[in-house]
Amino acid sequence: MSNITVLGVVAAAAAIPLVANTLGNIIGNTINRLRERRGTPPRPPRGIPLEEMRTNAQQALNMNIENYINFAFCGSQNSGKSTLINYLREIDDTGVYNNNELDAARVGETQTTRETRAYGFIEGHDLDFVRFWDHAGCGTFDHPTEDYFEQNLLYAFDCILLVTASGLGEYERTILEDARRFETDVVIVINKADERVQSKLRRRPRHLGPPDANARKLIIQETINEAKASITEDLRNIQQEQVPVFVVSAHKWRDYQFSHSEEDKDLSMEIVPMIEYILTAAFRRRAP
Repeated sequence: MSNITVLGVVAAAAAIPLVANTLGNIIGNTINRLRERRGTPPRPPRGIPLEEMRTNAQQALNMNIENYINFAFCGSQNSGKSTLINYLREIDDTGVYNNNELDAARVGETQTTRETRAYGFIEGHDLDFVRFWDHAGCGTFDHPTEDYFEQNLLYAFDCILLVTASGLGEYERTILEDARRFETDVVIVINKADERVQSKLRRRPRHLGPPDANARKLIIQETINEAKASITEDLRNIQQEQVPVFVVSAHKWRDYQFSHSEEDKDLSMEIVPMIEYILTAAFRRRAP
């Protein structure tokens, strides 16, 4: 097991609860319903006693599976998973990492996530009972694919977010297969989708002029449909069609928190449905 660093509750860096306000207004009932399930641990996979899962999570990850809702973010290099974690917590990719409670998730062009880290929210935030865990990608020298799921105790998390900017490789397929075997909810998150939209806009005939709001929405929906169709074909090939797929842009979600513009909201795509889904999945897994 690699060294595990757990970051405490994020304070000043998340002091402006823009995300909480936005999500609270849209999916407040879902958030409040899940908050009431604190104290009820997630249901363990068959064959693994609850006490064993609780103890392993505490000893290996220092993870409290009863009082916090824990989501694992997994993804290969350059998938944008650490940026997604930062922007969901309203923290910029500062490039300054002091390993303290104000830290952003480490980002970069090379493999920067080498340790599993937990990131939280300021006390009083709508999501202060949630922890996002940034996992190093498997298939590297430090994190071989074999036994990655069990070694990182991914079955102890309420839900796994498998972040990709392209298709499904060996890494993603391994996570999906093990998630099915360990009865753990998993979603696929196609990140950086705004780049696909911009590519379409650059190819737009000049005589049509800049797209209006309706034309932009059509282009965005077309992008979502194409991205999902590609992944769905991959899922069908491995008999995993039931896995939910969300198409998002972490960067545009961050922009929307400040601009509140319809364009940025549209370009963030399925961020809000994604969050609502994983919160609901956690609620189901913690049913008394």
